[in-house]
Order: sequence, then structure tokens, then C-alpha cells
Amino acid sequence: MTGLLFLADWALRGAVLAVFCVALLRALRVRDAGVQWAAHAATLVTTLALPALLMIVPPLFRSSMAGAPAGEAVSEMSRWPEALLSIYAAVACALLFRLAAGVAMAAALRRGSKPTEIAGVLECSRVKVPVTVGVFSPSILLPADWREWPSEMLDAVLAHETSHATRRDPALRILATIHCALLWFSPVSWWLRARISRLAEHTSDDQAMAADRDRGAYAELLLEFARRPAGRPLTGAVGMAASVTEQRIDRILSGHTLSRGLRLPVLAAIALVALGSAYGVAAFQAAPPQAPQAPQAPQAPQAPQAPQAPQAPQAPQAPQAPQAPPPPAAAAEPTQAAPAAPPKPPRPPKGNGTKHRVPSGLTGDAEDAAVFGAQESIRSALQQLELAQKQVEMGAIQKALAGSNFSEERVHALEQQLSAVEKQLSARQVEFERMQKRLAEMTERLMEMNQRLRNSR
Repeated sequence: MTGLLFLADWALRGAVLAVFCVALLRALRVRDAGVQWAAHAATLVTTLALPALLMIVPPLFRSSMAGAPAGEAVSEMSRWPEALLSIYAAVACALLFRLAAGVAMAAALRRGSKPTEIAGVLECSRVKVPVTVGVFSPSILLPADWREWPSEMLDAVLAHETSHATRRDPALRILATIHCALLWFSPVSWWLRARISRLAEHTSDDQAMAADRDRGAYAELLLEFARRPAGRPLTGAVGMAASVTEQRIDRILSGHTLSRGLRLPVLAAIALVALGSAYGVAAFQAAPPQAPQAPQAPQAPQAPQAPQAPQAPQAPQAPQAPQAPPPPAAAAEPTQAAPAAPPKPPRPPKGNGTKHRVPSGLTGDAEDAAVFGAQESIRSALQQLELAQKQVEMGAIQKALAGSNFSEERVHALEQQLSAVEKQLSARQVEFERMQKRLAEMTERLMEMNQRLRNSR
């Protein structure tokens, strides 16, 4: 995503430089083709240098357009960034490969040419029109029939091609093609390349017409070259008849003022304006959107105080054992039935009619544990009452045996009854001890649950 944004920003800044160049030339009413060519060439060079300037120039101006719309634009452009970068890279590589092939073919033409008696001029049988090739030391390639040309025609051709070689038009054309390959998605890059090529031909035409005053003859020369098969255009070469159009012929025949060439003050002024505009475009950077302040974290609520552990309910006191009935009279006959056992005292109602309340602040398992503990305490109290009743019955039976004269059968029956009561008493005693252990365990568990509840809050 960052690569796509960088390319879009680069293309936009280059377009701003091109618009500024055209607007300034029109505002100053510049008609000289050489000056216009120099201004557009400076725009091309500064556009190619923008990535380096963006890293060097400190930001001076910042736009206030930042916020939600920019974020929405970024989110819209963030779809399929890898696929878009792959498409961009494929097209750019194809254009750069085509450029490299054109430069290699132009170098092959230069190597296959033969030198002539004119300095800087080579003869090449593979070209049909005059061509200028070379980056650092350009050479002029003339077709094999150049010796048959009239002297005026040869002078005009040499003046035209020498103008290309002096301005290093082949090298500038390579730079323009690199610009188009890197920013192929921008229409401004293709327009700038075509504009520089057209202005270069206009400037060279002015130099040729300055050497040969006959404009009509020069126009016929261009038309003659245009009718020849020029072959495939090469990126590293500039042909004389590469762009012979009706507009170019009309300009030659219109009698316009010829270009007077580029002087040092004009070049210095163009360089200063180009550097200043490039500096301003590079220094203008959009202010990054301010990140929203993080909301303050809410204060943590104070943990509620843990409820106090409920006090275990006190077991109800066991009722006093009733007094044993008086023993039967000794004069009673042994055959009489044994006296009935004293009636059991009435069993008190469970819980003595009082409800055990669960302490407030306990919920869930804590409440259940408290209720269960209260129930266990009530059950233990009832067990104590039953144990006391059994003891009363045993005392009454023992007194009856000690103070009465019964038959052996009666005594045996009473002994059996006493033995059964003792067994029941021992069983109830064991059960009572077990219930006490359970009550103790439930009390400890209740304390642990209260401690956990207090820690969690």
C-alpha cells in the first residue's frame, strides 16, 4: 500500500510542476521554441529528481486537509495492493526492456557505420533519413546517398542534426522514456515526452532555416524524407523526419521568428525557476491526521466488603428428664402383668418454632451451606432429646427390676427389653457423633466459601 501511495504522490507532484511550467510560459508570453524546450526539459529533470528531493528537503508547508476523508480514501485504495503493484511492475519492466532494446539497436547502428570526411558524421547504409545517435558524444548518421544531395540541402540537414547533438536530445529522449516507464499510468508523463520531442524538432528546424533561408525548399526536404521508409523508431536515436506533421510544415511556412538559441542568462533563469518550483513542491506535505486520544479507562469499582461468616446456631438445650414413676407395690402377685412403661414425653416441634435466618450478604452456594448447617444443628438437637428419653426409659426399667418381685419370665422379658434399649442407645450415640462430624465439616466449608467470596470482591 505504501508503494502505491508513493507512486501516486510522485505523479501528482510531477503534474503540478508541468502545469506550473506551461502556465508560467504562457504568462510570460514566451514564443521562442528553444526557451520552451529548455523549460520543459528542466521540468522533466526535476520530476525525475523528486523522490530524492522528498528525502532531502524538510517540510515547510502543511495542508490542513486531514482526517476522516483521508482515512476513507486510504481504506478504499488498500484493496488488492499486491495485485496492483504486480501489474505496475510488469508494465514498467516491459517499457524499460523496450527502452534498453532501442538503445542497444542504436548503438549497433553506430558501430556498423563508416566514418566520413566530415567530423562527427558517419555513413550508415541501414538508415534512410538523417539520424542522431549517442548519449555522451552524439554522432550524425547519414544515408548512403548523402553525397548526391545539393550543398544547400546538406547544409540544412547538418544544421538540423547538429542542433540535436548539441542539446543532447538522444539522452533527453531516453530520460523522457524512463519517466514514462516509471509513471506510465500518468498521462502527464506521456504528454511531457511528446512535448519535448516536438519542441526539439522546432528548435532544430529554426537552426536549419537559419542556415538556409529558403523555407519552401526546407519544407520540401522534410516532406521528401517523410516519404522515405524510416523503419522502426529507435529510442536512443532522433530522426530528422520522425514527426513531420501538418502543424510542423505550417510553422515553417508561416514566417515566424526563428529561435535565437539559448544564452547563459536564460539558462540560469530557467534553472533557478525549476529548482525553486521543485523545492516548493517537495516541501509541501500534507499534515498527517492526528490520532484520536485514547479514552480514559474507567475507575475500577471498589470491591464490596465480604460478609461476615454466620455464627453457627446454638443447639437447643435438651429438656430435663421427667421423674420416674414410683415402683409398684411389693404385694402384687407375680402372675400380674408388668406395669406399663411410662409415656414418652412429648417431642418438641422441630426447631422450637424458630426459623434460622441466613445472614445477609450470602448468595448461591453460601446460602445453601448456611441453611444446611442450621438443619444439621436442629437434627443433632433432636438426637440429643431422643437419647435423653432412652436414658429415662432405662432408668425406669432398672428401678422396676430393683424394687419389685417378678416372676422369672417377667424378669427375662424386662432384661430383653433393656438389652434392646441399650442397643438402640449405642446406635443413636454413633449416629449422633457422625452428625457432629458432618456439622464441623460444613462449618469449615462455609468459612472457606466466605473467604473466597471476600477475595474475589
